[in-house]
Amino acid sequence: MSESIILQTEHLGILTPDGAALLSDVSLKVPKRQMVHLVGESGSGKSLTLKAVMGLVPSGFSVSGTMRLSGEPFAAGQVRGRRITMVFQDPGASFDPLYTVGFHIREVLVSVRGLSSDSARVETERLLEVVGLRPSDASLYPHEMSGGMKQRAAVALALAPEPELILLDEPTTALDPTVERRILSLIADLVEHVGVSVLLVTHDLSVVSRMGGLVAVMYGGMIMETGEVEEVLSAPEHPYTIALMEAAPFGGTVRPIPGDVLPPSLRTGCPFHNRCPEATDICHGTVPEVRRHAGGREVRCHLR
Repeated sequence: MSESIILQTEHLGILTPDGAALLSDVSLKVPKRQMVHLVGESGSGKSLTLKAVMGLVPSGFSVSGTMRLSGEPFAAGQVRGRRITMVFQDPGASFDPLYTVGFHIREVLVSVRGLSSDSARVETERLLEVVGLRPSDASLYPHEMSGGMKQRAAVALALAPEPELILLDEPTTALDPTVERRILSLIADLVEHVGVSVLLVTHDLSVVSRMGGLVAVMYGGMIMETGEVEEVLSAPEHPYTIALMEAAPFGGTVRPIPGDVLPPSLRTGCPFHNRCPEATDICHGTVPEVRRHAGGREVRCHLR
């Protein structure tokens, strides 16, 4: 495997206790010092993919496939909170309300990186400055912070172990546009200047278009199309990516995707077949293979 790949999942799948497939054949690469966006409608399997990487899949669900970190297979429990960290959709979930933000960061610095108390205090203040907060904000409790401040503090906490990869689950949800821009700028700076890799889950294609990097489009627990952001958004190839672009409010006419997402227990063939205007009989009964196109684009479709 190339040394430039930080995370690679191969044929990752998750089954519910009754055998319904929530994820199927999810093969994904996150290169070193790059950002990969995981996009799709709610229920596509984006957040579940992050939970699988972190080893947070609910008890009773079965996980198949392999995952590699810097080329080596790994158990999530060995790397979670150390080499891989995660910022959850609700940043408040990262903090115990009984303790200050600084306490949380110092605990990670002492327990994971082995810093002394004094060194951890200095490093905590530095990390807060990296994410655009004041050193004095270390003394604040989570409830004393705004949503944007808590999101920045959650990123500082995720940076504390010096991870190779940070997972971000809808990091700008419920933030106003000004704060959203600041958070996204912060994430881009971390990739460029700190050198961390990022896997970012979002349903907002405008975020993807502004951030650049790579994009993987998910639907029905499968990855349907991957490629460079600019190429995928300017010339989408999979019918679902095309429909997703047409449904995005980019200033033109918004066309909602007709039909409903099939529940996992009823999925056969391509999971998008019941909503796809181009679907044929083979789409209904046979799962399409991933096809590699020019320029590294990958598309899972019988017709492309």
